[in-house]
Amino acid sequence: MVNVGQPFVPEYNNTSSDKYKKFVSNFKSKMEPYYKEKVPNFNSMEIRKLSEGKTKRRRSLALTKVSRSSTVIVHHDVMVDISNDNNFNSSYYTSFKEVKSALDALKGTDDIIDVDAFETELNVTEVCDAVTAILPEEYRKYYAPSILPGKVMCVSQCHQGHPHPKMCFNNATCEVSFDGPSCYCLNTDVSWYLGEDCSYKVNKIGFYAGTGVVALILVITIAVLTAYVVINKRKVSRSKDIKRKLVNKWLEDDVEWPTQRNTLHSVSRGPHDNPTFSQENSYRRDSSEIYRPNLSEDQTDSQYSIPETDIQPYNFQRDVRIDRPQIRSSSEI
Repeated sequence: MVNVGQPFVPEYNNTSSDKYKKFVSNFKSKMEPYYKEKVPNFNSMEIRKLSEGKTKRRRSLALTKVSRSSTVIVHHDVMVDISNDNNFNSSYYTSFKEVKSALDALKGTDDIIDVDAFETELNVTEVCDAVTAILPEEYRKYYAPSILPGKVMCVSQCHQGHPHPKMCFNNATCEVSFDGPSCYCLNTDVSWYLGEDCSYKVNKIGFYAGTGVVALILVITIAVLTAYVVINKRKVSRSKDIKRKLVNKWLEDDVEWPTQRNTLHSVSRGPHDNPTFSQENSYRRDSSEIYRPNLSEDQTDSQYSIPETDIQPYNFQRDVRIDRPQIRSSSEI
């Protein structure tokens, strides 16, 4: 800021007026050579506005009269070139001191009433806009300024210094296109990647081999289980058929049980057994059959006469029938 000892006119508020343009042209033609001489890294200067300064009083001794007039304050920016390296902060402060020293040397000369200099905060957005000005608009939106250690950079989303970086894994490369940042995976002919960021790497050969082994195990397991189920089902069916046939035969047939050999009426064979009534030579007789001894004619004496009686042989073989056994299930028992 420089306070020039010239009267301020209303036309200076209009940047399109001739008086404004003429004043600015004269001021720049005077100050630019001076800055180039005093400031080594000077690049250019830019007038921001003209404002009205403090009133200047003048007293006339002859007329004892006071006249009042305002001055012109020129607000302008001084641009300097600073190398973007690890020492850019120190370079900036050095240039600022050089500009302030040059302004202080102008105070009190050529109607310059007052001067002052102010530090400007670093606007990294403007730096990035200036760097990406040569790029198409579709690409510029993927770039952002970043202050790295001692350095200002304009980086894309593929850079880790970006506020919202694009992460890529498994040594994949990141590139910015019209659609935004994308990850390009490596060795796609032998590997698959399940994520867009090239994460979850899957080897094709290992996948095919594992899938084949698993499929073979499943097939063998299914075949064994199927054979076991079929064989077991046949065994169960065969067992059921056999049991069913036995039960049906048992239920359909009229079972006859033979008589026991030794009963209350049985006679054991001994030395006096009559072979006629033995079990081997047993027979049945009709109830009308009468046993009559055969006597010879010379035995007609009365002492040998045997009264006639009906002697029926004892039948040692008789059919014994029992009730049919009742079948009960294991649960009923």
